[in-house]
Amino acid sequence: MNANFTFSHDINKLKGIWELIWSSLKAPFLNYFSLVDNLQSLDPIYRNGLNLLKPKGFKSKSGTGIVAK
Repeated sequence: MNANFTFSHDINKLKGIWELIWSSLKAPFLNYFSLVDNLQSLDPIYRNGLNLLKPKGFKSKSGTGIVAK
């Protein structure tokens, strides 16, 4: 799929939360594992990003996150 994207005009389209289910990197924590949510959040307007690893399920209260600014 091709899309016309201009960073200066379409930056709001990057804002959101995604689940990482594949990666070309070899780091073991980036491998897909069915019992773990690997979520990425991006807010380009405020220049914030978050990678959250936590056990699957909405009731899960534990996890680890990496924040990028």
